[in-house]
Amino acid sequence: IIRLDGEGGIKEYQGDYSAYLEKKEKELKNASSEAKKSVKNKAKIFRKESGKTKLSYKEKLELEKTEAEINELESKKNALEKELSDGKNMDYRYLTEKSEELERVDSALENLYEKFFELSAKAER
Repeated sequence: IIRLDGEGGIKEYQGDYSAYLEKKEKELKNASSEAKKSVKNKAKIFRKESGKTKLSYKEKLELEKTEAEINELESKKNALEKELSDGKNMDYRYLTEKSEELERVDSALENLYEKFFELSAKAER
């Protein structure tokens, strides 16, 4: 199977479509775990560079809310990825809609991770 990566590149997979879907799912899981690791590393760097301050009550509530939102969006992202990779619905409009929704969720997650990173770094000082 030959897949276009959307950035002008081509990726080739050996095997049938089921093997391709399994590899793609593993790649998505690895990418999300790497993103989490990079967020934690950035938090450590930020803590070292910053001075000492504490979170206000409002910031503590915001941190808890952000963490809950991240968990909710992670679940939604996993469900969308599973839905897209299961191969049950091959309607073009449906797949396009779900892919766009996945992009929106990824973007929102990225923003929430940055917010969480800043607040958690400030809390751990």
